[in-house]
Parts: sequence; C-alpha cells; structure tokens
Amino acid sequence: MASTSILASYPLWVYHPVKEANMEEHLYGDMSLVKLCEDSQHVFRCDIMDPLVSNSVSEFLSPLTSLSEDPRCLGYPVTLWLAHEFSGASNSKLLQYYDLIEKTLSDEGILEPLRMEELSCSFADKLHGITNLFEGGEGFDRV
Repeated sequence: MASTSILASYPLWVYHPVKEANMEEHLYGDMSLVKLCEDSQHVFRCDIMDPLVSNSVSEFLSPLTSLSEDPRCLGYPVTLWLAHEFSGASNSKLLQYYDLIEKTLSDEGILEPLRMEELSCSFADKLHGITNLFEGGEGFDRV
C-alpha cells in the first residue's frame, strides 16, 4: 500500500480491484485500495461488494471523501472511526476478563507454567513499557 501511495500523483484515488471477490477464500467483495483525503498520507483497504456499486466505484466512494476530512481521523471516514472507537471493550472490562482467565488457569494448575513462558517471551514488550497486551494494539493518529 505504501508504494502505491508514493507512486500515485493524484490527491484522491481508488485502485479497484486489487483482488477480485472469491467466496471460496471468504473474500466477499473486490479488494480495493483507497486514498480518501488529499491532506492525509493514509491508504486503506476497502472491500466493495458488487450489489453496492450501481454505477461506478468512484461514485460509490465519493460520499466517503467528505467524511474523511475530520481531524480526529484525517483520511478515514469519521463515521467508521466513531463506530470502531465506541464498539471496543474498555480497559477495565478487558482487565476483568483477564482476571477471570487467570482464575480459571490457576484452578486448572497451568497458570504458573504459562507465566514462566510469558516472562521468556515478553521481555521486548517490557522494554517498550507495554504491560498489558491490549495496550500495544492498533491505533489511529489522533490530533
């Protein structure tokens, strides 16, 4: 995606299809690459299903360009960003699940061996200040 963005001379573009839909591979729409905002360097994958595209892919994506100029997620449709932002579990809920899993593993007698394994595998995370796996996940550049 990065090289596609660098090579493109247009401020907004769609490369459709990168890969055509294939139900056997669980790819239900044509895979495309889109750049929706001139001021953003972000390029996104957008899977487009045939029934959604009545005339052209460009016409279908056109409304997303105006939704992609919000400074909270420049280059990405703000409605999708908000849906993603509010659909995830909170850190406190994730910690609650973590505690429940630890209790179950402890009851089964396998918590300590797993902790020893974790210590040998998580040194790099500790160096980078990541103490919980969910703290190092995906993120957007937020202004």
